[in-house]
Amino acid sequence: GLVPMGSGNGLARHLKLPLKITDAISILHNYKKITIDTGLLNDQAFINVAGVGFDALIGKVFSESKSRGFKTYITSTLKEILNYKSQDYTLINGSIINQKAFLISFANSSQYGNNAYIAPHADLQDGMIDVALLKPFSAFAFPELVFRLFNKSIDKSSHVKYFKTNHLKVQTQSNAIIHLDGDPYTVANEFEISVNPSSLNLIVQGN
Repeated sequence: GLVPMGSGNGLARHLKLPLKITDAISILHNYKKITIDTGLLNDQAFINVAGVGFDALIGKVFSESKSRGFKTYITSTLKEILNYKSQDYTLINGSIINQKAFLISFANSSQYGNNAYIAPHADLQDGMIDVALLKPFSAFAFPELVFRLFNKSIDKSSHVKYFKTNHLKVQTQSNAIIHLDGDPYTVANEFEISVNPSSLNLIVQGN
């Protein structure tokens, strides 16, 4: 079961679980069970969203912050975005994509949290990971991207390359900061994204 006690509660929001702790616990007594996919970055599992680039940097900054919550995400983002430089990536997925990117998200569910939808078409049960690659953008494009992030249309932006896959190899120029469900890690300059289909039983709200 899932009792949402995080800062963004992306998976709980995707599943439309109650965010109030007592209501979430009550579901354990009147529930239905679903089976969902989990993602893998190399051999490390994630359930909601993993990523490399700016969102991973924010995950690292956030983990080192003394305060939590949506406000801390916003202030960290505004502070770091001014100096952040997009990186070069190679994505190998049958074809080869060489692309400079601000961030690349590997999404099992639709949102980071706080209703910020990085992968509006993600499905926890389709055996696929939704990849959202955000290309470099100007300051003028930032308001539009934020708007699209919260109105579930980020995939329609000309700055975003969006596709689904069950396996992807990612190469970077040096060791990379990544995040798994918001928790930051450092990995080598080549890593793989894959799916473990129907690998987790999860309690959700009953009818």
